[in-house]
Amino acid sequence: MRPVSFRSLNLWLLFLSSALGLRLVTAADKAPQPGDEYRGVNVKESAWRSGAPGAVVPASVRIDETVVIKPFSKQLFGYNFDWEGNSHILPDPKTGGIDPRAAELLQGVPFPLNRFAGGESQRFAWKGTIGPVDQRPEQLLWKWAKPHRVLPGLLETWQWIHRLDPKAELTWVPNLDQELDSNYAELAAFLTGQPDRVPHEVKAWAQRRIDLGVKDPIPVAIWEIGNEMDIVGQPRWTIARYLAACKKAIREIRTVDKHGKIAVTAASAPWNPGYAVPGQPWQHWHRELLRELGPQLDYIVFHPYYSGYPTAMMERCLDEIRDDIKKITGSDRIKLYISEHARWPDLEKKKHYQSHSLEGCLAASQFLLRCLNRPDVGPANYHSFSSFPWGMIYRDKNSGQLYTTGLADLFRLYGKIPGGDVVQVALDGAMTDPTKDDLSLTAGAVRDGKTLYVAITNMGPARAVALSTKRPAKVTEAWIFTGAGPDAYNRYGQQEITLAPWTALKKGITVDKLDVPSGALLLLKLE
Repeated sequence: MRPVSFRSLNLWLLFLSSALGLRLVTAADKAPQPGDEYRGVNVKESAWRSGAPGAVVPASVRIDETVVIKPFSKQLFGYNFDWEGNSHILPDPKTGGIDPRAAELLQGVPFPLNRFAGGESQRFAWKGTIGPVDQRPEQLLWKWAKPHRVLPGLLETWQWIHRLDPKAELTWVPNLDQELDSNYAELAAFLTGQPDRVPHEVKAWAQRRIDLGVKDPIPVAIWEIGNEMDIVGQPRWTIARYLAACKKAIREIRTVDKHGKIAVTAASAPWNPGYAVPGQPWQHWHRELLRELGPQLDYIVFHPYYSGYPTAMMERCLDEIRDDIKKITGSDRIKLYISEHARWPDLEKKKHYQSHSLEGCLAASQFLLRCLNRPDVGPANYHSFSSFPWGMIYRDKNSGQLYTTGLADLFRLYGKIPGGDVVQVALDGAMTDPTKDDLSLTAGAVRDGKTLYVAITNMGPARAVALSTKRPAKVTEAWIFTGAGPDAYNRYGQQEITLAPWTALKKGITVDKLDVPSGALLLLKLE
């Protein structure tokens, strides 16, 4: 990426505005759209890409298993699904059904929390994706796409995910922009209802799901009311309009799912002044939601796209939302929900692979470890399962065959952590301070009974790490996720990112020192 040039003044004003609680607006991007998060914004190259030091740099990782940060939840490692992306990737070109090769390639990848869906949720008509295929209408999900039947549809997609992971749950994003006149109780009944346990007027929708072959209610873990609504529509939605829509949707959903968890969205891309609402600080959006809806909420949603800007900038935004939750509601009950996150590739230079290159995968790992260590952060969904250019699975244009990017192995590795409690980790040494932009070494630890899982992500130079725990810890298993360099990425028939046992660490030894390679994620299982 290019160094900051003539926009230096604009970026200086952005940082000043953040410090003062203000937002700026430019004439260049008066009507931002999903995908514009970094349009017109120049960022510096990462330290790794611009030439990290060749010498081995010392660091220490201290783990205190007696201090619990929060319960570990697999929901941190969820995905955002994209109906448009799925329709181009999952169907078998010969049969039209879901390609069985997809399930084979994704064996061992957990699917704990699956979000349906992102920006296209505001164009998605769910009733048009169920029932006989030949009776389903075509839908235009994106302005740049062509109208088509959404295949696989709602139930086929859910059944496929559920076969992959019987413990899978959903986040559902209702369509506010085009279906606000509908009764969201019908949606809730169809997904989660039993005919004898829902209001009479929506009983038929619960029965409809059963008649279509899905007997058990679909576990909707979170109802996320709209997606990035502050940039939807012409003119853009206002906070007053969004509040009214939230109240209606929450009221109707809870007539069926009485204890359903509710998430509402904070402002989009506050790092980009082109997204600003004139005359309003970016914090105004979530502050109004907290004041009006606080007791009804479980989560405030934020969408960090990093590298791009470093994770430290994203965390400063999270800090502001966290502090406002406590200040306005008087408690920290409401958590942050990262329902989209990913490394932002240099789209202007058409370096789309950067989202799922080794650097992109490790950027996601670094961010996830930071979220793991934050008690204020709850679930997260990586963006995205299949959408270009962020996906974990694609179909090769030449051969027509499916293949997975490095992201599949990244989440396969984190899936080896079974559960337990997140415990305290402290790092010392150069490039270990999460509040600084040069952060390159991160770590997290989960205690499951007598077993300790330790993950270390290194996006910088090789590190000589002194590892300390409260009790002697012996290695029982260790894995390494790495590649040839920051630009390594998988293609069909060419796997440049690998996940393998880490043979540099012998099983059965008591470990107190680690030689952590540059550009690697390690997962240690210690007893």
